Amino acid sequence: MMRRLLFVRLAVAILWLAGVALGAEADALQALIAKLPADDPAVAHGVFQEIMKGAPASVAELTRRLVEPGKGDDVKVRFALHGLAIYTSRPGAEAERKVYAQALCGQLDSALPSAVKGFLLMQLQLAGGPENAPAIARFLLDKDLCEYA
Repeated sequence: MMRRLLFVRLAVAILWLAGVALGAEADALQALIAKLPADDPAVAHGVFQEIMKGAPASVAELTRRLVEPGKGDDVKVRFALHGLAIYTSRPGAEAERKVYAQALCGQLDSALPSAVKGFLLMQLQLAGGPENAPAIARFLLDKDLCEYA
């Protein structure tokens, strides 16, 4: 009985710590996207660099913050994701581009609204590569998303 109680307390402590860590990470991400749009390109570059340090998890978190048009304010999130598409497509950033594009492709399988998936597909038009074609190709038969794919 004592062992079981100790195990339960340990499990609760671990879950609490995980929640605190995720909350801190989400707060840090929110603080980063609050800096956008930036008047100084160096500031924007720094924001995108910091977001990519946490990729693919940070990119997935940003996509979860997207909402269907007219259902909320996600302008800064969209700005961040679009900026990341451009940032990761720069010369010499092939590895970052692949991580970013793969993270977006992974979110296409989630239960996001079609309009949000359309936005992700538009970002893949900029940052996607041949390795992402299989994840995108299935949307060619989707009446709402075929133009984006």
